[in-house]
Amino acid sequence: MGAFNGYASSLATSASGSLVERCLDTAAGRLVIVRQALADYGDLPLRDYLRFPLRFTDTSCQDRADLVDVVRQYVTPLLGHAVAERAANDLALTPVVLTANHHGVDFFAQSIQGTLAFALRESTHAVVPSTVPVFACGAVPLNNLTFPRGMLLYRRLDNHTSTLPIKLPVFPDRCKRELVSTVRGMDDKMLNGVERRAQRLFAESAGAADLQRVLQKVLQEDYRDPAVLARASYSEQAVILNHRLWKRLFREPDTAPDLVYLEIEKIAARLLCNDLANEESLAWRVFFESRVRDTVLRSLDGQRACWSLTGLRARLGQEVANAPMSAVADNCGTVFFWGVDERNRRIPLGLEVGNERNLALVGIGDRGERVHIPFNPVALCDALASQKLIPALFSSYLAINLARGVTCVGGYYQAEYLPAMQRAVATALQQVGGTGAIAEKVSLVPTAAYLSGMQMVMSPLGHAALTPAGALEIIAGGGISAEDLGRIETVTVREAHLASVADTMLEIAPHEASVGSWQELVGADLKRTLGDRVVMK
Repeated sequence: MGAFNGYASSLATSASGSLVERCLDTAAGRLVIVRQALADYGDLPLRDYLRFPLRFTDTSCQDRADLVDVVRQYVTPLLGHAVAERAANDLALTPVVLTANHHGVDFFAQSIQGTLAFALRESTHAVVPSTVPVFACGAVPLNNLTFPRGMLLYRRLDNHTSTLPIKLPVFPDRCKRELVSTVRGMDDKMLNGVERRAQRLFAESAGAADLQRVLQKVLQEDYRDPAVLARASYSEQAVILNHRLWKRLFREPDTAPDLVYLEIEKIAARLLCNDLANEESLAWRVFFESRVRDTVLRSLDGQRACWSLTGLRARLGQEVANAPMSAVADNCGTVFFWGVDERNRRIPLGLEVGNERNLALVGIGDRGERVHIPFNPVALCDALASQKLIPALFSSYLAINLARGVTCVGGYYQAEYLPAMQRAVATALQQVGGTGAIAEKVSLVPTAAYLSGMQMVMSPLGHAALTPAGALEIIAGGGISAEDLGRIETVTVREAHLASVADTMLEIAPHEASVGSWQELVGADLKRTLGDRVVMK
């Protein structure tokens, strides 16, 4: 830490540009899509940039009608028939969804504001979208960077000296490694606990009464609503709570579009069960035509968000005896699906290759328990239905993006791994007779759409600095007005990346960027650089 503080100080005192600009240069050096976005669109205001992610193909491999039906059926019991119908109609007209976020109740400033930017997009048709579709990743643990385990506060409190954001957990510590996708829902006992923690947090802090009132209101009116607590899974509760919190973000909530924040794995699982019964589907060809499958497995070996065949073999062969299994899981990825153990934790799976009729997904859990699921359509659908399997990112994008041509507007890394998945699938299909036309359609699907790492709304950090504004800060600040939205649209792509640099550095250099003095330096520089450009709450 000391070395990094010295580095931070040298950046702050260097004459060649501001600290936040050099931080952004560092991010651009490590994240290809950030570098490209700044080079190609840096000077564009957001209202102009947002036209680019809306591109989609009209010639997808498979019809989107079943996807539209899946979304309608998913949304209806959670947000009601009217919202479900509008969401389905919007998706049918403009098949573009935001996939940069993690699932769970969203308090993470960067993803909240990315969703806000996406909501400002214009339809490609005469009808203005009345919903904001987000397909968020649920196969992540509750304690990941976005902290779906609880709430995040971005205001510095008098009696709280740790770095921002302040974490206020709802789920107990024993649940932190459980998956958002499969963990049970929040209950009264958990909410009693978070209310006690909030009371202690605000007890000795002056000047935070507005934030405390908002937090109490959200807990009492939203979290404790019987309609929320009646849901057995956190994944479903999050759909309802994100919709309600989103409305609270706006000064005139009735005029705001409805946020439809769904778990991408839930959607993909239903689509894959359709596809596995159809030998003409893209997923069936990739999974069960051996030449296609083997080429895909080789092509994506070692790619981000895919799998390491060597790592999976080592894990199965118990060659990792000197390292905990949990440490190996993230290093080896998984082939097509994640297994789920009895503690709601994911298990990496490999494909046991032998007789084509006896293929199986096999894996070993953190406690040494072995998983064996036959790799055939019936067994896979049964395991998906019982949540013994969860689609991995590859299979989710295979069904939604590559097969049905839905443009997935993603984050830093999706713009790297999704084109790689696309190339692997298209190349594999080209090598098999009779599938060249399908390969061409796969190649036409947009896979590099990017909307992340940008913020347009900030809060004061003391008198001389700024910090990102999260959901609670925006609500406490009176919400986003129509005038604010107009101002947000004028923020340039580069300015929005600068405003988000603190969260971006938490992603690429988490240990160093969480140092309190570093946040103060960045916040002071942000006030000097962007104080008159961003919306203040």
